Amino acid sequence: HTFAPDPGRAAAELLRVCRPGGAIAVSGWTDSGVGAHLKRLAGVDPVWGSEERVRELLGDVTAVEFEKRSVTFDADPEDWSEFVARSIEAFLQGREDGLREQLRGLEPRQEYAVAVVRL
Repeated sequence: HTFAPDPGRAAAELLRVCRPGGAIAVSGWTDSGVGAHLKRLAGVDPVWGSEERVRELLGDVTAVEFEKRSVTFDADPEDWSEFVARSIEAFLQGREDGLREQLRGLEPRQEYAVAVVRL
């Protein structure tokens, strides 16, 4: 769902295949960490990184459990920059030139959101 070209369509499909009374769990970058770089480099807002956006995409749901977490990449920081570059290349549509250089020295911490939506 994170890399779906049409988040609304992805959300509709998640709702379609989930049975009544079931739950959908999604996770996405927040506007901190990788999400901020995605916005800065590609002009793309993190899709699943806020409770408001999850509610907007999934519509009339019974309940949303939402929390933010962060993880620290504990390997070589250059490996982290490479991982982030590979992760966001799909959003850049041919604008990858200099991406790795722009991400060099990126703090190896990532904030993400987890939402569980009950239908």
